[in-house]
Amino acid sequence: MEILRVTIPACFLGVMVAATWSLNRGKDLDKDPEYLKKMEDPQMREYIIGDIERETSLATSKNAKVALTLFLVGILAVIIIALNPDKLIPTGLNGKRIPMTEVLQFVMLAVGGIILLSTNLKGKQISDTKVFSAGVIAVIMIFGISWMSETVIENNKPFLLSSISSWTERYPWIFAVALFCISMFLKSQAATLSVLMPLGFMLNIPTNILIGCIPASYAYFFFCFYPSDVACISFDRTGTTHMGKYILNHSFMIPDLIGVFSATVIGLLLSSFVYG
Repeated sequence: MEILRVTIPACFLGVMVAATWSLNRGKDLDKDPEYLKKMEDPQMREYIIGDIERETSLATSKNAKVALTLFLVGILAVIIIALNPDKLIPTGLNGKRIPMTEVLQFVMLAVGGIILLSTNLKGKQISDTKVFSAGVIAVIMIFGISWMSETVIENNKPFLLSSISSWTERYPWIFAVALFCISMFLKSQAATLSVLMPLGFMLNIPTNILIGCIPASYAYFFFCFYPSDVACISFDRTGTTHMGKYILNHSFMIPDLIGVFSATVIGLLLSSFVYG
């Protein structure tokens, strides 16, 4: 819990810095020439705002309210379980506690089933939605990415760790760069920290630096194929959210770099104050 005193404020302030930068980013749609040109085409206009115009004219149904309420209850249940794992997560037949990732899946799949039963919604209606299509695309992509990342990291772990150790012995703050680079491929903060944190302790890197560097373990966005990135691009019919012609010049790069850099710097400062 002591670590949270540094990481939570650092990440929050980092997000605020990135959000502040984003306030003046780009043009409003009513002043964007590329968007206005698209709206001149009747078919493109129908694609961009047709469903929105139709849906906003309809009253919210009772089933929609029930589904949303159940969904929010499911999220609340996950949060409560995560905060009290020792009391609420049972142990399996092997005597070990069920991992939180599996508990999350159990809870949300159960909530999805309850929503279907309580609203009499047909499964075909779900598969026809754009949100579902974007989600399926993201799931398929992340399986391939995870397979590739795991293969690369596992087969080159000795080389990567030896390279990192040679740099961090001279410049401890380089540990943040190492976290960022490994996270690009592992696509998991937990996996990144579990791989590199033991190395940090072995190299006798000061505790305040190790804790302050934790926000740097978020680099999912660097290569724009994480599920949330793909989903955001699919949801935005205006085309203003994009992957970029040169892969790395995508819509998420600059704000996320600002957020991670700010959070890491703030984390290092806070950890030096708390643990220094």
